[in-house]
Amino acid sequence: MLDDKQLLSLDEPVMPWLPHDIARKIRDIDKMTLRQLLNHSAGVIEYNDVGELDFIRAQLAQQANRKGNKFALQFVFGQPTYFEPGSDFVYSNSGYVLAAVAIENKLQCPLDELLREQVIEPLGLSETFVKGYDSAADDVASGYFLIWMSLILRCHTASDTTPNS
Repeated sequence: MLDDKQLLSLDEPVMPWLPHDIARKIRDIDKMTLRQLLNHSAGVIEYNDVGELDFIRAQLAQQANRKGNKFALQFVFGQPTYFEPGSDFVYSNSGYVLAAVAIENKLQCPLDELLREQVIEPLGLSETFVKGYDSAADDVASGYFLIWMSLILRCHTASDTTPNS
């Protein structure tokens, strides 16, 4: 949609669109395009795969605070990529987060405003919110996310403390 309106290009490198403090911490970002970030061929590591459930632990420790894109990216900074951008495919939410930051900076408009103007309002979606941006979404059910994270963390913690036989 934004590509069709020539507001940005899916095949340009995203590095110039990212704040320097983020771009310098993402490996191979100079080779990644918006298309690659969105179709999971950029190779950027999934923030849920970093450390020993680091992202999950941080989310659970700060449940009351709304999280923005930079919260998730802190777990990606300095991590190796899965592969050379464009050479393979691995699902990565981190690619979506980087794409959001790049689009916001390129167009100088917050993602929630872009989504509202370009998608939500034109389609008449009156009960649709942008998670992490809209305070109205804070009271909406989070689906399986927090339950899933709690279960994984409980199982992981239990296995860490079980004595070896």
